[in-house]
Amino acid sequence: MNGENKPIGPAPLPDNTPSPFGGPPTPPPPPSSGSSRSTPAGASGPPPPPQIDIRTMASDRESLQRSGGLGTEPKTFSPADLSKEPVFNTGITSPAGVVEKGAGGKKIGIAVGAIAILALAGAIGYYLVWPNFSGKEEPQVTKVTPPALLPAEPTPPAPTSQSFFTKPAASTEQINLSTLTLAELSGALKTQPGEESMAAGTVKEVILKVNNASATSSALLNVLVPGTGLESMLESGATNFVYYDAKGAWPGYVFKLKSGTNPAAAQTSTAKIEQSTSLAALYLASPGTASTGGFKNGSAGAIKTRYLSFASGASFNYGWVNNYLVISTSFDGFKKAAALLPSQ
Repeated sequence: MNGENKPIGPAPLPDNTPSPFGGPPTPPPPPSSGSSRSTPAGASGPPPPPQIDIRTMASDRESLQRSGGLGTEPKTFSPADLSKEPVFNTGITSPAGVVEKGAGGKKIGIAVGAIAILALAGAIGYYLVWPNFSGKEEPQVTKVTPPALLPAEPTPPAPTSQSFFTKPAASTEQINLSTLTLAELSGALKTQPGEESMAAGTVKEVILKVNNASATSSALLNVLVPGTGLESMLESGATNFVYYDAKGAWPGYVFKLKSGTNPAAAQTSTAKIEQSTSLAALYLASPGTASTGGFKNGSAGAIKTRYLSFASGASFNYGWVNNYLVISTSFDGFKKAAALLPSQ
């Protein structure tokens, strides 16, 4: 000590004092050139900004280049300098300076979309285009709804000839003629050779058809006794029969009066039978000449008749049995047919 009084102040740090953060020695701040006045010793002022040592990728790259790859040293920054550091960005900068974000995800999306489009195009080609070139058509299945089952309608029975007999005859035979004439009718009613002969006193009913259709009463009357005018008074059907006895076969016919017809008018028309000149043609064998006395009154029990005798002993008979007109070439045949008809 030499007797001089020196002010006591903070001891300056040596220039080579290392930073407490392990970096190179921090040089003292240069004196401010903007002021000619120095801060007096012991005066307080704003503290300098803190210095921060931070290692970044950029600082490590520069440190490795300086040291030749021997090591890295942290770089000192002030808080204001941090905003100047480049920011790491995962995007890719295009030449125009535009950052394309998510390029990898976009490529994957494009690939998936391309695969979906190819799959759709393949399905359309297989189901729509390919059948036109392969010549194979997809089978078309048409769904048919079956109709509701309905009960089957009963088949109507085949038409049969109406019989006025309420009691059965000894036998029944069907005859079919091509044309209805007295000659064909007589030939069909005759017993053919080889046929079994009927017992005497029996009646056979004959179902007469012309071209497979039942002969009508009007057609029969026009052949048997034409000109009577009975056609409009009788029902359309007729019953035909043949009576057998020891002398042969004797045809006969039954007609029915229409409901509502006046019986008196029918009696007047029936009397016109006696004017016929061809009654002998109704027999299967010639009855001989007719009696000169003409028709006479007769009876079969309570039934009134009219008859004409022939030289052979045969007689032609007609009469009304209730509402049925019976015409017979035999008196016994007349009575047998009347017994088979309704009593009332």
